[in-house]
Amino acid sequence: MAVATASMVMLALGVSAMSGLSRVVREPAALNASMLRAMSHVWFDPAVRNSFSAMQLELKCCGVHSYSDWYQYRRSIPPACCGNTCNGKRCEQCTVPLYTTGCLCPALSELRNFSNSLSILASAIVLILVSATF
Repeated sequence: MAVATASMVMLALGVSAMSGLSRVVREPAALNASMLRAMSHVWFDPAVRNSFSAMQLELKCCGVHSYSDWYQYRRSIPPACCGNTCNGKRCEQCTVPLYTTGCLCPALSELRNFSNSLSILASAIVLILVSATF
């Protein structure tokens, strides 16, 4: 009984997370606004700065729509747009970006892939739970 209850709670939490994720995938404007808002905090919050750098390096992109988005918040392009990383030390200035396309479309694509994988996993868990109860 406890296993079934725990499974149902986990399933409910998963459905809740999936609904939030699917909303972002269906309405890219929310992700767009969130990314632009985060860009304005890059100088003040090291966690945001590190997250943006990691995303830009991983997805090989720069800014939200293009590298020029950065000029709204700073005078230069971050090193990640040139494929460079910083370890808390002074970094090489990025003048000509290696990645010119924005991160919004690649991020949405990654979220769609994650959402699809999560849906398949949730369906498999439901099938296992249903077959285990009969």
